[in-house]
Amino acid sequence: MGKTAWESYLTGCSPYNEIFGILRSEYLYSVINIDSTDQKTNFFDCDYRIAEHLMILYWRGKIAFDEKDEILEKFFEKSQDELRGHALDFIGRSLDNAEKIETEVIDRLKLLWQRRLKFAKKNLKNHKKEMAAFGYWFQSAKFEDEWSIKQLEEALEISGSSDLSYSLIKRLLELSPVHPYDVLICLKIMIANEEDGYRNIGWNDDMKKILFATSKNPDQKIKELAKEIINKLVASGFIDYRELLDD
Repeated sequence: MGKTAWESYLTGCSPYNEIFGILRSEYLYSVINIDSTDQKTNFFDCDYRIAEHLMILYWRGKIAFDEKDEILEKFFEKSQDELRGHALDFIGRSLDNAEKIETEVIDRLKLLWQRRLKFAKKNLKNHKKEMAAFGYWFQSAKFEDEWSIKQLEEALEISGSSDLSYSLIKRLLELSPVHPYDVLICLKIMIANEEDGYRNIGWNDDMKKILFATSKNPDQKIKELAKEIINKLVASGFIDYRELLDD
């Protein structure tokens, strides 16, 4: 296929299952020729569309890891953090917009995340955007609660924060009655890395609800962590949180 026709297909269409076998070599060629030194900023860039197409095909089960041509492995190997982050972000947005997702798709996506997390742990500073993209996965509420909050904690340990801080706090509030300690760990990491996010009234309202409930928890470990976070906020100038320390 000619360069112009190929780029038009990438930018103008979603991938077609019926012709993927014919076009696989075109995808592989494009992946191999991703400029690994280029920090992507244009979402209409063909490399961004390659990322989206591959994630759609992976979602559908048309490509997988450990195949002969290693197309997925090559994509993640060649891509900069920005592009890898876009790929995972695209999946997260798709999760958020999907009404129902088959179990086999969920299992595939969990495998993808776990592989990327494993790579990120080997080189923390070069995977921050990729790990931050898990925010969309988490807020989608499509995975088991216990699994998703543990993965969020690991993602935040590497990325420090997420572009979806407000939405994450909302979701953490929902999970706090059943997973109070894990919620507090995530909240602690977010507060430590956000310069001004929790100044937002949305953060304040939901954080106060989380911290109020957990500071009254009968589990001493949970209660102490909640009070540690409250004291940090008070020490940072957020005096209104002091009321949460009152017995």
